[in-house]
Order: sequence, then structure tokens, then C-alpha cells
Amino acid sequence: VTAKIYRSGVASDKDCTLNNNNCYSVASCSETSCVGTDAVYTCTINMQFHTDPTDSGSTWESEYWRAWIEATDGTLTESNYSPVDAPEVNTLSALNIDLGTINYETVNPDNVSSEKIIEVQTTGNASIDVKLSGINMTWSGNTILVGQQKYSTSTGFDWETEGATLDGTATCHELSSGKPTESPTNATENVYWKLKVPTGKPAGGPYTGSNTFEVASENSCP
Repeated sequence: VTAKIYRSGVASDKDCTLNNNNCYSVASCSETSCVGTDAVYTCTINMQFHTDPTDSGSTWESEYWRAWIEATDGTLTESNYSPVDAPEVNTLSALNIDLGTINYETVNPDNVSSEKIIEVQTTGNASIDVKLSGINMTWSGNTILVGQQKYSTSTGFDWETEGATLDGTATCHELSSGKPTESPTNATENVYWKLKVPTGKPAGGPYTGSNTFEVASENSCP
């Protein structure tokens, strides 16, 4: 017994090209019981995280996932398809960031840090945006306001005239990396960060705070 499962729009029948986005195959299914002329087989397919979604609101919502199975016994062969109301593959909006800490290192008052990079990795099966927020950085009763941090999609941005100001409210930051098509994910995008330390801040530290990266579906950000 062999089987395939595929997104209905990629082929009119089982003859789709194998790939981990929309067409999977099982070379050999496992027999779980056999009584007389009745045999039951289980065909297990492990689908990748970036498998195309077909639920409502997804790019392929008008399609569905279809299974095809073929059984051969000696010279006898028969095959069939699953019904058109087969279960959907749901949309998964997910992200990972490649760095746990943004280390601005030593920055003198009234100076801007060197540029730091956070790579946002899309780890679901749909394009996403990200919502960013943060809290003030503190040390020994001293505070650097969260708005002293700025971020941008462009490397080399000017802190004084460019970039978005981080604040305590989650704010949409649009990504253009798209949907992953490979594993590990090939949908990644850099967010560039700088910190300006105001005058009058005592030396010492480290000043510490936290920034939050929250996944947002592409349609939820303006």
C-alpha cells in the first residue's frame, strides 16, 4: 500500500511533484490488522511546519488537502481518493528571534550606540509581521527611557532622523520576508537597533530592560 497527500490546486490528480509545501508521499504503509480478506493499513505522513494552509483566510482557502491511496495484492491493484471535505491544514503564525539579548555595550552620554541586528525568523506556514514594544532600562535607581531605542529595516539608519521609536505599546513593524518554503526556514528579515544615551546618566550598570517581539498575522497590521 502506498499513498500521497497533496493540496488540491497543485494537480488534477495524484501526479503532483513531491515537495514539502504541497505534495507528500508514503512509499510504504504499515499493516495494522488482517482478517480473512480484510486488511487495514496506516499511512503516516509527517508534514513540515511550512506546509501550505487551506483554512479560511489563507492564500489557498478555496482549496483542500486530498489523499490518494493505492493497494496492490499480487496482480490486483486498486486506488481511490479521499472525499473533497477532507480536513484542512490550518494557518500557523509563528516566529523565532536569533538573539536573546541586544547588547548595546558601552555608550557615552549624548552618544549613539553601534548598530545591533536581530534576525526575525518566520517559523509558521504564513507571512507575518511583528509587533514591538519595550520597557525602560534601569540600573541602581537610574533610568534610560524606552524611547531612546530606535529600530529600522534599513542598516546604517540615522538615529536622529530615521528609524521608529520603541515604546511601551505594541506597534506593528511590517516584514517582507514572506512565507517559508524550506526547513530550516528561509523566510528571515533583519531588524536594526540603536540606542542613544541622554546626557546626565551616571556611568556604571549595566542598564537593563526588555523588548518584546510579538507575532502578528499579516492581515492584522495596517
